[in-house]
Formats: sequence, structure tokens, C-alpha cells
Amino acid sequence: MKLVFIILIASLLSTSSSASNTTINISWLKRNFGNLSYEEMLQVTKSPQNICSEVNAHVKYKSDTLDIKKEPKQTWNDKYGDCEDFAQLIQSICEMKNIPSNIYIFYVQEKNNMTAHAVVIGNNWMASNGKYQPIKSLDDASWKIARSLKWNKTNKTNKTVNYKLWNEWKKQSLYHI
Repeated sequence: MKLVFIILIASLLSTSSSASNTTINISWLKRNFGNLSYEEMLQVTKSPQNICSEVNAHVKYKSDTLDIKKEPKQTWNDKYGDCEDFAQLIQSICEMKNIPSNIYIFYVQEKNNMTAHAVVIGNNWMASNGKYQPIKSLDDASWKIARSLKWNKTNKTNKTVNYKLWNEWKKQSLYHI
């Protein structure tokens, strides 16, 4: 088995006509048989689906009770993050790739208790904790998030699932996620 793998690597490297093809082939092998570095991931991702697939495969969800802010590259290197970390990582990659996207905060409030979730919204797609999903509208995203997080679309006090752009949320400094 190891011999077949070594022959495959040698074959891919020897048939590449330029250094850039070699880099992509090595990254393909690493993506399928190992871990990509942050820089390699940036090199091979092209679409929102690609980006979400790589992030979802590499980064695992971990709740952050202290609400520690991390840079996107740190989230990738740590291999874990909360919903804000996922959203910031995916949105920053989209920004580098000139893919239009924004971070939104979806939230439900009951009396003094607020539950919130950060997602990336693009043109007819969203990423929630690294998972790509097609959407038709922000309301559609709201329904999908409510279902996936086991929120009702309206909670017991008939408060609806609301949403705000990340920048608006941060300006108001309402609550931490």
C-alpha cells in the first residue's frame, strides 16, 4: 500500500509542468491524506462551498464560555473554535477571495436571557459553524438556524428569531455570544 502511495506522489510530481501545478498537487494530496497549512488552504479554496468544506473538515466546534477573540489564522491552527471564530475565519477567507459575504448574528431573547449564533451570509448561501447551506433569503437563513439549533422560530414568549449585521451587533455591545 505504501509503495502505491509513493508511486502516486512521484507520478503527480513528475507530470507537473510548473511549480504552481506541483503546489496544487501536493496540496491535493495533503487535503485528502493529511492536514493543510493555513497558507495551503488559502491557495486551494476557490468557492464558498470549497471554503466551508475545508474549514468544516479541519476546525471542530468548541464552546467558548470566556468569549475569547481569536484571529482567523489562529482558529485554523488551533483546529477548534466557537460560532464567532468559524464565522470570522470563513468571512476573512471570502474577503481575500473577493467573495461577497457578511457576518450576521441571529438571536432569540427571553426576559433577561439571550441566545445568539454567528453565521456568514453570502449571495444565496450561508455558513453555520463551517457548514455550507444554500438559502433564499435572510428569513430562510433564520428558519434554518432556528431548526438546526433546536430553537423554535418563535420562542415561548412569542419573541421571534432576530438578526443583525456583525458590525451593528458589536457597536451596540448588547451581549456576548
